[in-house]
Amino acid sequence: MQHVLSMILRGLVTVVPVAATVYLVLWLAISAEWLVGLAFKALLPDDWYLPGMGLALTLPLLYGVGWAVDHWLLRGTIQAAEAVLARTPLVNKVFHAIQDLITYFSRDRNRNFDQVVSFEIAGITLLGLVTRDDLSDLPQGLRSTDHMAVYVPGSYQIGGFTVNVPQHRLTAVDMTVEDALRYAVTGAMSYQSRGIDPTQNVTSS
Repeated sequence: MQHVLSMILRGLVTVVPVAATVYLVLWLAISAEWLVGLAFKALLPDDWYLPGMGLALTLPLLYGVGWAVDHWLLRGTIQAAEAVLARTPLVNKVFHAIQDLITYFSRDRNRNFDQVVSFEIAGITLLGLVTRDDLSDLPQGLRSTDHMAVYVPGSYQIGGFTVNVPQHRLTAVDMTVEDALRYAVTGAMSYQSRGIDPTQNVTSS
């Protein structure tokens, strides 16, 4: 019986991440098709619309939004819309949470956000991610010229904490951000090395 339960659990561990990923991708594709297709039908004759056209138009639409953010002509309008969301009770909590998440995982973020580091406290080694390398503009008490902000993720999706650590005490770890998060979140039970340059140093811009 123990063997059967072990095989069932192993099957779940294998199937659930794949199924969840496929479901999420399909949900995003269907949502994009429905939303963009709805707008397309409202603006143009019905006989112009073909199934899949909404999804096909989503990428150019997102590219256009990205272009608009980088140009002064529409930047003010987008910032005004964001300001309204940021001031709306309840909505602002969701908006800031999603904005922070997307900003962190965006490939346009500061290159130091790709740094996985370790440091020791009382003989215990902690794994973290450098989130800020310049603390000189922070309020008195947090301001520093030789510290970095390091986020230490918790296991099993239970939060984490941020600490300011002297740069000389940080050691670069031969891990990608994705590997480090997987290692931390699963309590070190899951790790698949894809590696980075082990000779890199912890740097400050």
